Amino acid sequence: METQKYAHWEEVISTDWHWPHFSPQELACKHIKDDGTVCGELVVNPEALDKLEEVRTTYRRPIVIASAYRCKNHKSGSGPHGTGAAFDAYPAERGDLAEMEDAFFFVGVLGRGKGKVDGKGHLHFDWDHTRGRRSWYYGS
Repeated sequence: METQKYAHWEEVISTDWHWPHFSPQELACKHIKDDGTVCGELVVNPEALDKLEEVRTTYRRPIVIASAYRCKNHKSGSGPHGTGAAFDAYPAERGDLAEMEDAFFFVGVLGRGKGKVDGKGHLHFDWDHTRGRRSWYYGS
């Protein structure tokens, strides 16, 4: 399966969606357009989504996706978020951040950012082969 781009996540055909723990809506661009609506544009990167699904299966608990695909009009819309290869996430249950991070490492994550956003521990994970393995900290 090749990378697919959709003008809006609602265009995704349900039989083409192979990642049961995540929805097109939660992975779509979340920036607010000038008309006040949510963008909803989506790039489906099958390799990255297969890895994300593998993380969820390994972790065995819900993962909240704070941000995934970001369109070119969304701030920080370049890099791995702009190709559908990156996810900013946190565990649905408090206190499980390290265990969730272990699941990402187990499946072979390439990029990892760690920090706090709005007081919550967040992790950035990506499978951007052009940048290779790397790690950094962000937020407050």
